[in-house]
Amino acid sequence: MNKIPKFLFLPIVSTILFPINAEENLVNWKGPVIGMTRLKAPWYAPEFYVEKKMKDSIPEYSSINGLQTKLYSLEIDSSLFGGIYLWKNEKFARDWWNQSFFDRVNKKYGANNTIELKQAIFINSNQNRKIEIEDHWIKIKRYSIPPEAFSKLNKHFENKVSDFQKKSGYTALWIAGCENFEIEIITVWSEKAKMEEMDYSELIQGNWKEIGTILTKSPIQLNNKL
Repeated sequence: MNKIPKFLFLPIVSTILFPINAEENLVNWKGPVIGMTRLKAPWYAPEFYVEKKMKDSIPEYSSINGLQTKLYSLEIDSSLFGGIYLWKNEKFARDWWNQSFFDRVNKKYGANNTIELKQAIFINSNQNRKIEIEDHWIKIKRYSIPPEAFSKLNKHFENKVSDFQKKSGYTALWIAGCENFEIEIITVWSEKAKMEEMDYSELIQGNWKEIGTILTKSPIQLNNKL
């Protein structure tokens, strides 16, 4: 079993770390943002039960103002579940993930849950349906990159994606810009085997340092932009 890297969770459970005040990486950023929720499933809730609850939540998340896409997630090597969200901008994300939201979630699941908001630097997707209730697979890799590379990321991935999206099983590529000159490369696949064999070497530069990986099953993809 792969060990979840320390940067990806807080004690007991959690979503990726961020204080409720604005992150440094979002100062002067007016574009779309990405956030990921990661909650520990109760001991009495098997995977099929969690998936049922996810399906029940589709009407609610379909009507959230400013939510463009939600990739529901069940992490492969842990009991964590949640979703990866693409928001129109930071304001819409914080309107939903407000203090009342965290009060409610912390009461239900315990711990002090928080979420890191990240720049949506690059988004490419083959998704063409509003709701896809079928298994997809997501690999998230986090890298530390040289500061001078950060401003060139959009162009870098524009040059890479045309060949990359021709790969069998490819569904989406999201690039999230984090604090401290770190990025997350999020790829979505229609087959687990394609996700597992995916080689990031053709997407990254040699001086980028890998920090950690999350692998998830995504039973539902919700695209409110369609």
